[in-house]
Formats: sequence, structure tokens, C-alpha cells
Amino acid sequence: MSLFTPDFGLLFWMVLCFGIVLAVLAKWGFPVILQAVNSRKAFIEDSLEQARSARESLEQLEQQRLATVQKAHEESTQILKDAQQQKAQILAQAKDEAQLLGQRMMEDTKAELNRQREQVVKEMRQQTIDMALKIAAGVMKEELKDQEAQRKTIERALEMND
Repeated sequence: MSLFTPDFGLLFWMVLCFGIVLAVLAKWGFPVILQAVNSRKAFIEDSLEQARSARESLEQLEQQRLATVQKAHEESTQILKDAQQQKAQILAQAKDEAQLLGQRMMEDTKAELNRQREQVVKEMRQQTIDMALKIAAGVMKEELKDQEAQRKTIERALEMND
């Protein structure tokens, strides 16, 4: 039973040793342990704060990336739209220029035809005048006594000019 009920002397020395160990630990051990725990706690808090900051930075970067992608998409859409408008404008301009060129060519052709027609009319008038003069000269040269002879002379003159 002595194991379960220690006597007073043993109990005294156990409490005294415990007090000395506790005093030594309180003087030199606990401050070092507390300092280590506090520095570890500060390190963990700093690490957590850096992690939060990094996560926020990543979220901001992700938002910036999404904004950049959206902006690039909008710009590419606008570029395509502008290109379509330019294409339509160039086609319309080319069509207008082709119509103007066709009209000019048509006007030039009409003017050339009119010029040629006027030249042909002028030549026909000249030939008619020349023929009339030849006929008149032929009629004047011959002495005509009757109308039948005049008619034959005019017919011969016309046959010569054909």
C-alpha cells in the first residue's frame, strides 16, 4: 500500500522538485517556448495574409484577363464589321465607277456615230450636188428639142453615176 499512499517526506521532495523544475522552466524555458510559438503564430498569420493577398491579386488578374479577352473580342467584331462596311463601300464605288464609265463610253459612241452620220450626210449631199451639176452640164451641152430627148439624157447621166 505504500505505493498508493506516499509518505509525507516523499511528497515534500516531489513538490519541491516540481517547484524547482517549474521555476527553471518559467524563467528560461517558457519564454523561449512562448517566443517560438508567437513567432510561429506571426509567421502563419503573415503567410495567411500573403495567401489572401495573392488570391486577391489572382482574382484581379483573372478579371483583367476576362476584360482583356472581352475587349479583344469586341475589337475583332468591330474590325470585321468595319471590313464588311469597307467591302460594301468599295463594291458600291466600283459599281458607280463602272456605270459612269459605261455611260461615258455610250456617250462617246453616240457622239462618234453622230459624227459619222453627219459626215455621210455631208458626203451624200456633195455627191448629189456633183451629180446634179453633171446632169445640168449634160443637159446644157446637148441641144434638146423635145422632152423625150431630155428624159433620155437625164437617165443616161444617172446611170453613169451609179
